[in-house]
Amino acid sequence: MHTSFFLTSLININYLNFIKNQILDYSKIYKKVKSENEIKIQRQIFIDNISELDYNNIGQYWSFNEIEKNLDMQDKNIRITLFGVAHFNDILWENSLDNYIYFGAEESEIKLKKGKKIHLYQMEILPKQISTTLYTYHNLDGTSYQKPSKYLDFKRKKIITIDKIAII
Repeated sequence: MHTSFFLTSLININYLNFIKNQILDYSKIYKKVKSENEIKIQRQIFIDNISELDYNNIGQYWSFNEIEKNLDMQDKNIRITLFGVAHFNDILWENSLDNYIYFGAEESEIKLKKGKKIHLYQMEILPKQISTTLYTYHNLDGTSYQKPSKYLDFKRKKIITIDKIAII
């Protein structure tokens, strides 16, 4: 019983230290953005057609660090990474701190205020390519099926410089 209590206490102390370190790291980011009054941000979205990109509802959740390029296309045909600049006062800092603690520095996710504007300066467009080769997939029950594979076509990646105001 004493060992269990000791381990539980040790785990709680380690968790509290983790939370404390996350808050300290985040406070440095907060102070930097406050002094510069803006921050470069990026966001990935997945769409089937470029015409689906809605600059009047561009989304609230962004990242302030380079985000890991998601290879899971979520059954969409195009992965777009948007790059922009947000102002200090347009960030919901308390919500963003919660996200930072929950998701960690890997995501560096922030939440922007609905209805605010951001300046977009770059867009990366990466289409999905569907293979003409059929691949056989096996189920756990012994049955199998065939379908073409889908992969990201990095040869067709486009990086476009833009100058656009978008609405969160």
